[in-house]
Amino acid sequence: VFPSKLKISKVHPLHKKGSEKELQNYRPISLVPVVSKIIEKVVLSRLLNHLQHNSLVPKNQHGFISGKSTTTALVDLVECIIDSLEAGNTVVNVFLDLSKAFDCLDHGLTVEKLRSLGITDTALNWFGDYLHDR
Repeated sequence: VFPSKLKISKVHPLHKKGSEKELQNYRPISLVPVVSKIIEKVVLSRLLNHLQHNSLVPKNQHGFISGKSTTTALVDLVECIIDSLEAGNTVVNVFLDLSKAFDCLDHGLTVEKLRSLGITDTALNWFGDYLHDR
């Protein structure tokens, strides 16, 4: 069970740029309880270990993978573009900005995806409880 009190974030406005009197010049920053962040990091570490141990992480996955970053993702993309152009192919790229994508996910589908990746029993129930009421 993930305690409800650890799901509560304090939201503070952070000034981005421009006039401090205009609301659109701020973005919300959610401050999560420290204990919650520690638990999340431990769970992420264990989840990634499970996924990597069972070869469930795609080779082109760069987010949340040790030793990979936006830089390594860009290097892979540029290499792919160069290889395709050298082979005489036309290259088209589509870039999407999926802002707040995690906030839009159906939590039930997320739990089912975790089940399909071999997460079961106590761990699966924990994820379901963690996502509930968020």
